[in-house]
Amino acid sequence: MTHNKITIALESPALSAETKSEVQEKFVSLQKRISLPESLVAELAAYMARNNIVINNGRGNTKVEHCQQCFKAHVLTEASNHGLDQQSIMALKNIINGKTGHDGYYLDGNDLRELSITLIEKKPQLTAVDG
Repeated sequence: MTHNKITIALESPALSAETKSEVQEKFVSLQKRISLPESLVAELAAYMARNNIVINNGRGNTKVEHCQQCFKAHVLTEASNHGLDQQSIMALKNIINGKTGHDGYYLDGNDLRELSITLIEKKPQLTAVDG
């Protein structure tokens, strides 16, 4: 079933070969730990296609990357929209490395999206130490 979900997601003509490879790698890793609905996999593949960051090292070499924090934020936001229960969403939050978004927001294409308050990671509180 995993193979079918990834194949459907990778059929998008908007995805470059590099993006398809990255999508497949990310989703195979996620699918080993949690079952993702086909609609969610397709949305995440489309998200990756519209959120490419092209990095040029100044010597003519370029590579395409994605912001891991924005990706994680989008995965968690979309997971509930695609029917995943809270336990599965929390598992995804723990599986995907890094912070969730950037101070309560993430980018999706040209749109700045606000995270649900339940997805925002709490910053540790600093306490004064008498001494």
